[in-house]
Amino acid sequence: MKRQNGLEGDFFELWQTISYFFEMQGIYHGEGYAMGLAAARIGMTFDFCREDKFPFFKDNIERVRIKNGQSNLEDTQIYFDIHKQIEYPQRSLWEKINNKLSKQVVFYYRLFRLRIFIKKDPNYYKIFG
Repeated sequence: MKRQNGLEGDFFELWQTISYFFEMQGIYHGEGYAMGLAAARIGMTFDFCREDKFPFFKDNIERVRIKNGQSNLEDTQIYFDIHKQIEYPQRSLWEKINNKLSKQVVFYYRLFRLRIFIKKDPNYYKIFG
């Protein structure tokens, strides 16, 4: 994002409001969609030119590349192993139960907090009223 004639403040306010709406609808992903909607609504220009400055690993994309012969499993196996350790760590039963309960508590805390923030957001009911 680049500065555009002072529209940045409006962009961030609208992005916040749209993110509240998404979350209230149970949409907890798609931050890029909220950003794009906010930018388009206030008239910001944006381009889709992107340069990968940081290499990344996405397991399902890499599996397709391997299937299509664009990548080699032996070269990327270490990344699959690290990904598995991160996404599926070995935990005791107590840790699993504690994590599930903690996630539920955090979810309802965030939902309660979101409802308070929505009441304080002057744009929310103007847009989504």
